[in-house]
Amino acid sequence: MVVRQTQAADWLELRRIRLQSLSDAPEAFGTSYAAALALSEVAWRQRAAGDTPLTYFMAYGAPAPSDLLLE
Repeated sequence: MVVRQTQAADWLELRRIRLQSLSDAPEAFGTSYAAALALSEVAWRQRAAGDTPLTYFMAYGAPAPSDLLLE
């Protein structure tokens, strides 16, 4: 497994994992599933690129990213 900071190109996987996390445990995050779902592609790309106050890390295993870490 490799853990690395997300990049703009990771936006779709970041979105998928984040929405899944919000669906599974909405009380554990500072936003709602509906709010995250409403974000635009540009907003997700900015998040993945680190252009927001949060920094996202993903744990990569085979064949796709498997987990999300926030700093």
